Amino acid sequence: MVGLFEFPEPLEGLTRPKRGAIVFAHSKQTAVTGMDLEEGSRIRPDTGQTYKVLVVDDSPTVQLQLRAQLATVGLDVRAVDTGKAAIEVALSWRPECVLLDYFLPDITGEEVVEKIRRFDADVQIVLITGQAARKPARLMMKRLDIQGYHDKTNGLETVMIWVDAALKGHAQKMVILRQTRCLEVALEVSREIHQLLPVPELFGLGLRGMQRILSAWTPGLGTDGALIWADEGGTLSLRRAIGKFAGCARVVDLPDHLRVVADTSVDSSEVVRSETAIAIPLMAVHRPQGVFAFELDPSANPPTDHLLLFSQQVSTAIENNLLFEMATIDTLTGLVSRAHLMRRTVEWLKISTRKNEPFSLIFLDVDRLKPINDRFGHAAGDVALATIGATLIDCIRDVDIAGRYGGDEFVVLLPSATPTVAGTVAGRICRALRDRTIHIDDEAVSLTASIGFGGLCEIPLRKWMRSNPKEDEWNRLAAFLIGLVDDATYIAKQAGGNQVAGLPKDLDVGKELLEFLHWSDGEHSGRFAVVQRITSSDAET
Repeated sequence: MVGLFEFPEPLEGLTRPKRGAIVFAHSKQTAVTGMDLEEGSRIRPDTGQTYKVLVVDDSPTVQLQLRAQLATVGLDVRAVDTGKAAIEVALSWRPECVLLDYFLPDITGEEVVEKIRRFDADVQIVLITGQAARKPARLMMKRLDIQGYHDKTNGLETVMIWVDAALKGHAQKMVILRQTRCLEVALEVSREIHQLLPVPELFGLGLRGMQRILSAWTPGLGTDGALIWADEGGTLSLRRAIGKFAGCARVVDLPDHLRVVADTSVDSSEVVRSETAIAIPLMAVHRPQGVFAFELDPSANPPTDHLLLFSQQVSTAIENNLLFEMATIDTLTGLVSRAHLMRRTVEWLKISTRKNEPFSLIFLDVDRLKPINDRFGHAAGDVALATIGATLIDCIRDVDIAGRYGGDEFVVLLPSATPTVAGTVAGRICRALRDRTIHIDDEAVSLTASIGFGGLCEIPLRKWMRSNPKEDEWNRLAAFLIGLVDDATYIAKQAGGNQVAGLPKDLDVGKELLEFLHWSDGEHSGRFAVVQRITSSDAET
């Protein structure tokens, strides 16, 4: 039996003094989000969408009463009279709240709840019954996944309280879910940025991470943004840009409103928000060194705390990278330092031995650097060394490691490369250096180098490795191998320089390593790929 709501004349309003509650009145309502709504406006969550309420009751009178009162307080209302129709509308329309009669012509309200929960875990369901005494509220709410249980005999006022509570619960749940999505994005990107990546890569990852957090909060938010860097003198430079700003090359190319918030954020070290933009400071080495700036819709409410938290992650990654580079990078050439080079040589010797893969090296000695220093000064010599460092980086693979071994000597590690491949790379470096010149006092100075290469197609150290050698033994082995390749460089130097040379044909590098270690595995001595010395003219081909 379907009961009717018992209430006097339509309510003029329902006022609840509790903090944060919705005030249902014709003149003004205060939404759960804290927004003040003028007369005639609708209650809206942070997404900007109107709250939708589905009324499910087979009584036309009850439907009419509920629709009238809910529409009065600014809600979008639909009504159906069967359980099957309720399920179909809930699936297609996705309401935030369902007012569901327990007794329906086709199926019970409990069955409707069960079917809706299969595709929507977030909708707030208030079950309505005229026989609440037989099914107590606490028992029903505990047994079913519902957020309210209304007794029809209590009148319409109580229904509105249930709707108020349901919509607040839905809004709070949506905020939690959005915060969760933002944190998941931040955690995912943080795993990437804390891998000691180069700072330029961190810039790109950081900007894309910020954009993904904004989009996770509100789809489509933060599509247009930029990372602006500030040097120690306060000069701003554009390092990365996305969206419609991707084609910008300088800060002055960005719109005024974006530059203003960025400038203010750098000066204040705080998040700055204008009507159409937001800037999040990027702190590095305990001082503001840049900002993430995004264009926003005036109605947007971005997750400032999450953005600031992620910015701190990017800042930490940049600081760690700078500390790592201070400890491992030769500042003059941009290559790794000798100490780090030796560590990486040992590391790749172990990997190549374990995987039975080839491993090769290149040793480079600059030709006639002393005359450049003597004639033009050591500043000119520094320019020459920096140019050689840049040339090496241009000529090798990403996996290869180039380092300054000392003075005017350089070493390149080529993991998984045979000596033949090393010879090809050495020839490429020789030609690239020959094509480069440096200009000193309006005079063009050419650069050349003597380059040696060598290595093994397989490393005969697996049995020796199983003896658990100490780290010092690995270090001595790495230095010995570099020394062997240096012998090839000496061959090129003795032949006049500006050329490439491999180790002598009859030199068995594997056997040399084992003899150096005073070790024999009884089976393998290592196969050195025989490569003939490449002369200067050969290297040009």
